[in-house]
Amino acid sequence: MIKILLSIFIMALTFSGIAKADVKISGFMQHIMGMGDDVDGGITDKFTRFAMSADTTTDNGWTVGGSFSVSIDPILTGSGDAYLPTSNSMYVQTDMGTITIGQTADAATNLVPRVSAMVPGDGTDGYYFALFDSGTLATSDTGFAEVYYAQNSSRVNYALPVVNGFAVQVTYTPALEFNASTSNARQQTTEASNHGEATHLAVSYEGEMDGISFVAGIASITGNAKSTAGATNNDLSVVTGGIKATMGNI
Repeated sequence: MIKILLSIFIMALTFSGIAKADVKISGFMQHIMGMGDDVDGGITDKFTRFAMSADTTTDNGWTVGGSFSVSIDPILTGSGDAYLPTSNSMYVQTDMGTITIGQTADAATNLVPRVSAMVPGDGTDGYYFALFDSGTLATSDTGFAEVYYAQNSSRVNYALPVVNGFAVQVTYTPALEFNASTSNARQQTTEASNHGEATHLAVSYEGEMDGISFVAGIASITGNAKSTAGATNNDLSVVTGGIKATMGNI
């Protein structure tokens, strides 16, 4: 028994030494004011969050790091935030690429460029109703520019090193229905409003031509659907892409 306790103590000291790193603390607070004629107005907030991150270099030259971010307002209101402001993940970076495990962005979210806060259409976070049939079951969070855009389901993402402006990433998500809005609990049923496991494959290129900087990306998203009331729904199969050009301050 003494030998077992001694071994556990030595292992604890070893791992505590490996994981030692300076922790960076940051935060973000956003308030939105609205007013109008014959409408409700006021001040509200979204995605207010608190974050901690740390990284260190191991003896073999690998960079190991992690981050924890929690969205404050949804917790106070009693509902979880299913998006990446609430996340917990770690990564290992080597010469062969970066592997990230946990609640992290997928390959499509990372590499496909998009316009935010675009009007009309509302950009990335605006719904694209025509993309999916709302008569089937697996339609939850499928209305964004990419299905399940920036969801905080736990996944594994592998990013290859960027070579001559080209970047490639691949993501495997065991279950899209497990996120903060469902308390990350395993559902005891084959029926769900989300798809199950999914894979993301994305490629992007970043370059410059005639004073114009641009990023072009394309991604493939596939996933398994679930059934309800004896009906079988279609599996998830999406190809999405985008091009973003910047010239000076425009």
